[in-house]
Parts: sequence; structure tokens; C-alpha cells
Amino acid sequence: MGTAAMVQDFILEVARKAEETSFEGFFPFSFWVAVETSCVSDELRSACQSVFRDWQDVIMKSLLEESVDDTTAANKASVVVSLYEGALLQALTHKSTQPLLAAAQSIPAILG
Repeated sequence: MGTAAMVQDFILEVARKAEETSFEGFFPFSFWVAVETSCVSDELRSACQSVFRDWQDVIMKSLLEESVDDTTAANKASVVVSLYEGALLQALTHKSTQPLLAAAQSIPAILG
């Protein structure tokens, strides 16, 4: 499975779970949690930073396996995590999967 398909599947699974629960009790890791906790302590900020770095590393390594150069792979991984987090915030705010579905649809254009 290519990187784009892997990321799309992940985002679509998040959308499915959100819809399945009607967003009740649905609380995946997201940017605003990172911001909130990073203001509380450096230890929590560091943990949040690690999660973002891990997500980016998974995407970047997959892109490197597809012969994407280091800089481009790192940049694309960062953009994908940012896109996902933004879509997730909108989805949670509006209680709608539409932002996640739109993000998933945009992934091939970013990672292609």
C-alpha cells in the first residue's frame, strides 16, 4: 500500500469512528490538546511534540521508501499532519465528518 492510500485509510477510519460515535466521547489527539497541555508543563509539551514527530516520521519513512528525497518527504509529512489536525478540529467543532473526508480526498495531490 502506498503512502497516500495509507494516510487516506487512516483519516477515513477516524471519520468512521467519529460518525459511529456521533462524536460523543470521541477525542483523538489533536492540536488544541497539544496547545492546552503545552501551557501546563514542559513535560506534557514534550510528549505532544513527540506524538507529532512520530506521525511525521511514519509518513516520511514511507515516502522515502517511494524514492522521495529527504527534504520533500519531511515537508510533505509536515503538511499532511497539519492538514489532518486542521480537518480534525473542524470536524469536532462542527460535529461533521466532511472536513475529514475532504482532507482524505486531498492526500493524493499532496503526496503524489
